[in-house]
Amino acid sequence: MSPPIKLSLRLLSLLIGCVSLINCSIKPQFFGKNELDNTFITTHRNASEWYAYEKDELAPDRREMVLEDDPSRGVGLKQANSMGGGDAPILPRTKLRVFLLMGQSNMVGHGKADKLPPPYNEPHPRVRIWAKGKWQYLIPKSNFGPEVSFAHEMATLFPSDTIGIIKVAVSGTGIDAWKPDWQWSAASKTGDALKGSLYRDMINAVSGAHQVSDFKLCGLIWKQGDRDARKLELSESYQQRFMELVEHLRADLATPELPVFVLTYFDVAGIEARRELVEKLRPNGLSLYISQAEVSSYLKNAFPVFHGLLPTIFDHVHFNSEGQITLGKMTAAAVANHYLATEHGTTNSKKVSSLPTH
Repeated sequence: MSPPIKLSLRLLSLLIGCVSLINCSIKPQFFGKNELDNTFITTHRNASEWYAYEKDELAPDRREMVLEDDPSRGVGLKQANSMGGGDAPILPRTKLRVFLLMGQSNMVGHGKADKLPPPYNEPHPRVRIWAKGKWQYLIPKSNFGPEVSFAHEMATLFPSDTIGIIKVAVSGTGIDAWKPDWQWSAASKTGDALKGSLYRDMINAVSGAHQVSDFKLCGLIWKQGDRDARKLELSESYQQRFMELVEHLRADLATPELPVFVLTYFDVAGIEARRELVEKLRPNGLSLYISQAEVSSYLKNAFPVFHGLLPTIFDHVHFNSEGQITLGKMTAAAVANHYLATEHGTTNSKKVSSLPTH
């Protein structure tokens, strides 16, 4: 190599070094480590921490160190934090009923805030969301999921109560990201390791809400599974892992009877009728979808909510604004039936009707 070329390369290296010193944070993308299944990093990372990570100098359980301990900044609470519509006090002399919403993309939601009709785009005097470490009005600014119409329906069902939503949802996420004894290696199987423990996010959020308010936990709404349906071993073990998640959550939150509502497409007969389509779209997912449809058979006080085929965006997977509003109402109908039966002794003949599927 000629001296001029060597000199040019040295100057280029010095220039890159100077730029790195000036810009102390970077936003890496695919980092190619096989153990992480090419996880996509969405958070900024301090350059020195990133260098240590690349050199394998950070212990696996500390590689999530940039996911702040502050529960208002947890990756699982990112969307919920963006849905706060300003500080909202809990009304005196009213019961606060809180619902936990957890899941992946169709729980995050692809509904568009500018497509929300009144009253969903306005502050409701008795609807709250836990955002940035406090109770706020629920007003989506960008995307929304089933929580908006669900909360409004619950406020109608319980006209003397305030409805609180605590939501932890991240698109494209496997169930092991919510694993109570979270492990880097398990979460990496679905590319979720750098999201940290979403279970921790939920526990931290509930704990933070308890510090500022007294409330009754009234249900867990779960919409997740597609990520695990892609691998046979994850699909076949899904039932056991979901049972463990619910059992730990009930124990940690001291709510042994916490109702669980699993949002899924079809009952077993519906799945069998569409078996060819299911096996084409998710060849490994059959056992997972059946386990969700049969959740009542192996998990006490757990109920499937069969929403069928709802309107979607262009990808035919993610529900659009109409679909999310419908999903929220259907979920509310299932929750209403449960509470009408448990709190008022309503018989099956008086069930609240769910909306028709598309």
